[in-house]
Amino acid sequence: MTTYTKEQIREAVNLVIGDDGKRADEIIDVLETDVKATTRNYLRSKYNYPRKPETSWKDRRIDAMNRKIKAYPKASKARTEHYLDEYNAVISSEATSKKEYKMEQKAKQRGFYL
Repeated sequence: MTTYTKEQIREAVNLVIGDDGKRADEIIDVLETDVKATTRNYLRSKYNYPRKPETSWKDRRIDAMNRKIKAYPKASKARTEHYLDEYNAVISSEATSKKEYKMEQKAKQRGFYL
């Protein structure tokens, strides 16, 4: 792939369009624009993106437990009791990710956890 300088691009545009340089300057500005960053900023401003604030793994896990409990309303008491221990474990955990939490829980089950 051939790389062209600004002057070569400007001259080629002026020859093809027959312009005095205004269009060539606009094309140079477009080529120098970081399209990904510009698009990302535009979407953020237009759609208030990202909409949801960053949530921790604990919040996502608790939301998942709540969804499972609500999915079966007739069995919600049994499910709630089942998830109470896990809810307590999630809240009291010092893990920084779900993977660390799972490792912590396996260690507790095997008796390696103090």
